[in-house]
Amino acid sequence: MPHKCRFSLSLIVERKVMEKFCAKKYRLLYCFSIVYLLFSNLSAQVIDFNHYQEIECNGEIPKVIVKNIEKRISEEEKKEITKKDSWREKKTKEKFIVESSYAISELLVSGTVLFNDSISNYITSVAKELLKNDLETLSKLHFFVVKSPYINAFSTSEGIILINMGLIAQLQTEAQLAFVIAHEVAHFKKKHVLNLFIEEKNSRDRKGYSTAKEQENILKRENYSKEFETEADEVGLAILQQSDYSLAGVNSVFDILQYSYLPGNQIPFDPAFFNSPHLTIPSNYFLKKVNEIQIHDNPSGTHPNVSARRDNILSRSTLANNAGKRDFIHPATKFEFIRDIARYEMTSIYIADRKYEMAIYNAYALLQKYPESEFLYASIGNALYFLCKYNNAGILSDVTSSYINVEGEAQQIHFFIQSLNKADLNVIACEFLWRQYFKHTYREDIKKKADELLNELIRLYYPSGNDFSNIEKNNIDTLHKTPVNTEIPDDGKFKKRLSKLEEESLKKPAIVVEYAFVDLFKEEIFTAAYFAALLHKDNVTIYKKYSTDLSQQYNPRTFRHLYIQKLVMVDPSYYKINDVFGQNNFDPVNSEKARKEYSSMIKEVAKKAQLDVVLLDSKFLNTKQVSIFNEIARLNAFINELHIHAGLDSMLSTDYRLTQLLLQKHNTRYLAWNSIFAITQADAMADPFTFAMYAYYMPPLAPVFLADALTPDYYTYHYMLVADIEKGKIIFNNSYKILARDTHDRLKSNLYYNFLQLGGKNPKKKKKKK
Repeated sequence: MPHKCRFSLSLIVERKVMEKFCAKKYRLLYCFSIVYLLFSNLSAQVIDFNHYQEIECNGEIPKVIVKNIEKRISEEEKKEITKKDSWREKKTKEKFIVESSYAISELLVSGTVLFNDSISNYITSVAKELLKNDLETLSKLHFFVVKSPYINAFSTSEGIILINMGLIAQLQTEAQLAFVIAHEVAHFKKKHVLNLFIEEKNSRDRKGYSTAKEQENILKRENYSKEFETEADEVGLAILQQSDYSLAGVNSVFDILQYSYLPGNQIPFDPAFFNSPHLTIPSNYFLKKVNEIQIHDNPSGTHPNVSARRDNILSRSTLANNAGKRDFIHPATKFEFIRDIARYEMTSIYIADRKYEMAIYNAYALLQKYPESEFLYASIGNALYFLCKYNNAGILSDVTSSYINVEGEAQQIHFFIQSLNKADLNVIACEFLWRQYFKHTYREDIKKKADELLNELIRLYYPSGNDFSNIEKNNIDTLHKTPVNTEIPDDGKFKKRLSKLEEESLKKPAIVVEYAFVDLFKEEIFTAAYFAALLHKDNVTIYKKYSTDLSQQYNPRTFRHLYIQKLVMVDPSYYKINDVFGQNNFDPVNSEKARKEYSSMIKEVAKKAQLDVVLLDSKFLNTKQVSIFNEIARLNAFINELHIHAGLDSMLSTDYRLTQLLLQKHNTRYLAWNSIFAITQADAMADPFTFAMYAYYMPPLAPVFLADALTPDYYTYHYMLVADIEKGKIIFNNSYKILARDTHDRLKSNLYYNFLQLGGKNPKKKKKKK
């Protein structure tokens, strides 16, 4: 065979083989792609609701989040300020851009905004479907979800659209979510946020003041806001009309807004939920009938009332044109899955917001679908723990609202909590937490809370130790034969003061708690904890409140060593405020620059003080550092917990993995937070009346008074807090007020003074023998 023929034949054979291979390859690739898509759909849903963990941010941090304040302001000014703007309009826009840029920058790194998580990704996919015919607008937008219980969504002039978790948890269809997104897109396209700011600024700046004039300005601003909401509804509806989403659900979106104060599910609460084999709650502690849900609408609010918005939308003929439209473009199961995640998250959000009864009810409602969920039971335990802590501190009213004003099925749990006396609430919470621990013995956080409540129960209510039996009694009578507290003092005046409701509460039969711990006494761990609480009941002073108020504890005179070897400092803050003209003008650009310099200063001073400080600052991360971003978010959440629970002696974090994070990753249990306020104020002599008076009585010193008046006063407030995250206690809380500028030397001096108290080696600690 000639060479050319062999070569040609080889090409033909090779081509046939390649065609066959390629055909097989493409079939394999096709099969693989199908499997991949199925797997990716499942992997996006790799959430075990029985062992749920709160969702976090994933992937790379979006550039819009890590953008520094200067760049954010510069980009917005180029976009919003034109040559046609007058000097007044330019200044108003500049002020708006600075204020809004700072506010959104702070929000995006606060840890409450999620990105690249399952919910945010789902919202983005719905937005892409909604705006598939308007890719130009879509390219300008960024979609995130916010950990907030409020049923709301909002957009910024920068194109950031934020949807609250509370709203996602209430929605019923994907089309409803599409309308919410369309409404916010309309706000962005019409520049409502900027225009409203300009209108409010103009109304405030109008010359002349009178009560009638100010009321007129307020009404004008409110009407302007209402016009924007109505326009956003109409434009949003038009955007929805251009998509394949159904318009039928638009009406029910207004139902969700109208009943936004209610939880998503209205499920009757079972009075037997907190019962156990040896602890039964009498029926008197539950209402026979709960308050009916009423229609609430506020026509005088800054938004048009919901009924008016609904009527306006329903009157539009576009709603009738719904042929071929769908409630779900993505699978309905996907939507339900995302909504369940949001409802799980709402339980944690309610606890963070100190709405403990709502957290219990929300978790209880979810337990009807996920009865084995460890997370939900642990969340109820956390809510009971905090209710007891506030109850024992005598400030339960700080975190509860009267059950009389609660509507719907959630009223039951409000009534139940408020009907219990202090001791009974502690017994029920303690018994519940210990039972949950023995179901999930790896949850040391549950054990710590259960042990802490057991100690407080013994110290405060049952110090004798003989009130609880470890022997089971047959046929336990859950009610005392004679009601407790039925005797009213023999005082005619006191009897007159008692209302019928109070008399009924006094006659309420008590809960028998004697046998509450019978089953728990069978566990050696509980028995040991019980007798340890009895042994140490007199050794601990509880409820010594600490303060997180910046106006207290300035310039402490005592100096004491804590001998901490290492601590983690999270998000030190720095605020430069110019109050010379009494307007409290905050300077975000210079504040961020000062914060960056201060961060470097912390590392330098810590090294000189021989204290190992790990500094985590969310303001100066790059897009690859999402794990640090999540870590900072969790640490900031704990700092916020410390602040909102300032009335308690201690509090254990609801984030049970947080202690592990610090101990395993950073080898410390100490967490620090630091803040600087640098304030410039006008001198007292700058007041014209004061200056004139001094100059009149002491004319020769008038030049001195003038110089003093023209020289502002400077104040620097330095605040530092350190917490033992394992014990849930603040161990260091110092504030300093310096009547001078915030120079580097002064800041370093204060830092060094604090670090010297925190660090160093303990000379009393004996050296280990070799």
